[in-house]
Amino acid sequence: MIWPETATGSYLRKQVEQVVAVYQWVGRTGVPIFSGFADYDYGPADALHYYNAAGLLGDPAVADLVYAKRHLVPFGERMPFQRLLPGLGKLELGQAEWTPGSKPELFPRPVADRSPAWCASRRIFPDLAREDVRRGARWIVNITNDEWFGNSSALYQHAAMAVFRAVENHVPLARCANTGLTLLADSYGRVERKAAGVHAGWCWSRRCRSRRGPRSTPGSATGRACSPRSSWRCSSSSA
Repeated sequence: MIWPETATGSYLRKQVEQVVAVYQWVGRTGVPIFSGFADYDYGPADALHYYNAAGLLGDPAVADLVYAKRHLVPFGERMPFQRLLPGLGKLELGQAEWTPGSKPELFPRPVADRSPAWCASRRIFPDLAREDVRRGARWIVNITNDEWFGNSSALYQHAAMAVFRAVENHVPLARCANTGLTLLADSYGRVERKAAGVHAGWCWSRRCRSRRGPRSTPGSATGRACSPRSSWRCSSSSA
């Protein structure tokens, strides 16, 4: 089961009563939950670092495997240019001030054959998707919170960007969104299932299987050079 970004609005792994309730549900159903959540840890000199994170709950084999979002939304999740001017982080404009993640993570079954955890706006960065697929990912899992788009056309544009990543890399996509579009697309970019509108709902499918073999696709091998081809395939798939 896949939950969206910051699904509970809390530091889920640190909230004992919440994580116990999740593990009890997993124990009853036998279905682990891949979810987004806020997380934190302590770095050198006990410095506290906060992350927009995701992980697989209920699978002891990957209990400590946590993905931290690498590309953070400017001004909303982190003040930009802090690497050049650290003092910018002291400005209070309502940003979350997450710490960016440093590396990709691949999650094994039962989420997928090899499934990278996709957070927030990662789907608009083709290079990150290519990197995960080259490392062995056979599914793209895209979790997001689209609340700040309201009921605008940006909700649909955001979801369409994710489908492009499936086409470019020829792997299926599972997208779960807070107040956004939740859908399942196959490795050709064809949307097999989607939840109704932006309201609470769910979707599932047995048809979205990875058809990707050991060889790379033109999209994962050459990246931007295949953008026109990706556009044609997405257009023809949705026609």
